[in-house]
Amino acid sequence: MTLTLQKSALDSNGWPHKLDAGRATLLAAMQPEMRVFPVKTQIPREGRWRSKVYRIVSGCAVRRLNCSDGRNQIVSMLFPNDLFGLSEIFSEPTGLVETRDTVSVTSIDHASVLSLAARDINVAMWLLNYINEHSSSSDRWSMILARGNALEKVAMLLLDLYKRLMGAAPAGQQPIRVPITQQDIADFTGLASPYISRTLALLRARGSINVFYGAIEIVDPKVLMVSAPVMADFWVGDFAETT
Repeated sequence: MTLTLQKSALDSNGWPHKLDAGRATLLAAMQPEMRVFPVKTQIPREGRWRSKVYRIVSGCAVRRLNCSDGRNQIVSMLFPNDLFGLSEIFSEPTGLVETRDTVSVTSIDHASVLSLAARDINVAMWLLNYINEHSSSSDRWSMILARGNALEKVAMLLLDLYKRLMGAAPAGQQPIRVPITQQDIADFTGLASPYISRTLALLRARGSINVFYGAIEIVDPKVLMVSAPVMADFWVGDFAETT
């Protein structure tokens, strides 16, 4: 109850507006010139490019963690308007970012971000909220990976990507095409390829998706939710407005 009251008080004081203002200030401070990375290349974060926050302007990229023995896992996909490099303000870089098509970015160095946060409380609030939301999302996804079955893992991954892309799509655009391959889903979920193929075939038979080369088209997100009701309920705060 205390948390609810505190959040309500924040909302009444313009919390969403302050977060929007903080993000807008940060984006406006980014360098206007863009750097372009070709398809299937790493976005370097070393040398003078190490201590920077990037914003994806166009294109799609993935962030993955690699083991020394060749095993790896995709931990996030990056679409236009997504930021990365923020967590590295407070910790060492983890993983690498690879482009899936030609990607253009703008950037701002970490020192400038901290300077903005020191001068503008809205920027500081947005940074705190960003870190909190991503920590919460990671916790929930860890739960799905640990306890979900193949259908639940794939359905929730597609729902999450659907929601993110839907927010940037023109009003009324349906269906939403997600630039993800079956191997990407395997890397996300840790499932073997045969499980991915069978699960996608099941979802396609239920009328929720279409499968294309290099992409999956989400036709009916409600079917995805029905296919994984327990995990969808676990993420209800995220998907309440999806359908």
